[in-house]
Amino acid sequence: MYLTPVNKDKDCCKRATSHLININLLRKQRNYVLFILIFLMVSIHAGAQKTNYNLGFRIAPNLGWLKPDAEDFVSKGSHLGFSWGFVSEFELTENYLLVTGFNVLQNRGELKYREQMAIPPDSILLEGWNHRKYSLKYLQIPLTLKLRTNELGYFRYYGQIGLGTGFLISAKTDEDFYSGTQTKGSENKNIYDDISKIRLSLLLEAGVEYKIEGFSTLVFGIRFDNGFTNVLSFDNYYLNDVDPFAIGNTVELTLGILINP
Repeated sequence: MYLTPVNKDKDCCKRATSHLININLLRKQRNYVLFILIFLMVSIHAGAQKTNYNLGFRIAPNLGWLKPDAEDFVSKGSHLGFSWGFVSEFELTENYLLVTGFNVLQNRGELKYREQMAIPPDSILLEGWNHRKYSLKYLQIPLTLKLRTNELGYFRYYGQIGLGTGFLISAKTDEDFYSGTQTKGSENKNIYDDISKIRLSLLLEAGVEYKIEGFSTLVFGIRFDNGFTNVLSFDNYYLNDVDPFAIGNTVELTLGILINP
């Protein structure tokens, strides 16, 4: 199918509506960020005199997906990924800790959306569906507040909440474009320019600590990394009245070890 003219007035109205929706989303995101930052700053001030700290390492297999919020963008499922990083915990009190460090976070997922693309040998622009399997990697700096119980034998239970700020370090995709009986595909395609360079997310975690010999502690937990900023930053020339929008989420199984130097 070849491209057909579009109604410019209709396109302008749809684009204006899309921009208004994005403005409202940005306002909500700003409120979330301010709430988390104020919450953490109050906690830091309350425990400013404490100096005890723990250092550690974590690995986290995860299940990731992309959640679209734009017309003709469809989620096509979740994929397994992997994250790892270093942890620094600062005790505000015995049961309240400020936690930071860094993670190398992999967020995978699939999207299908309407697109136009040139297919050889004629290189004529055709309308169709583009199917992408995303693999996005971020250097994430978490800042969270950890609340834990008193020791119950060798165990402590904890909950954690905070903000994650991710900086894009790589973006790859396996891509398949379909237009009628014609197809065009590519593997491990670099799409760094199509992805937003900063990702903000709400971090929620719960788990258990197990005290072992000496000054070491094993940590087992489940983390929900709930993105709330748009990960897409490309223009869709077929859907020229729609701004591509999707957030990235992961659920992680956290395994770690902490050492009190």
